[in-house]
Amino acid sequence: MIATQQSIAQQNSWSLDELELRFVFNPSDDEVKKTIDDATGFIITGLAIESAEYHMETSRIKLTNKLSAELPTIILQWVKSEK
Repeated sequence: MIATQQSIAQQNSWSLDELELRFVFNPSDDEVKKTIDDATGFIITGLAIESAEYHMETSRIKLTNKLSAELPTIILQWVKSEK
């Protein structure tokens, strides 16, 4: 995670303190393509979560009795904080 943060900070000449982490779950193909083309984030696939699951209809992670559940594709982006 730190390496991704450092990469984006260096790419944009931002300090690490200025960055906040944003996740986009289940992005559209266009969002994935734009992220790749613009080199503005990292595409994560194949992750699972324990004792929770991603609910597509509400776009939220919910607790569950399942041992584990697969997560959809995720875009991880470090963005400049608006604080």
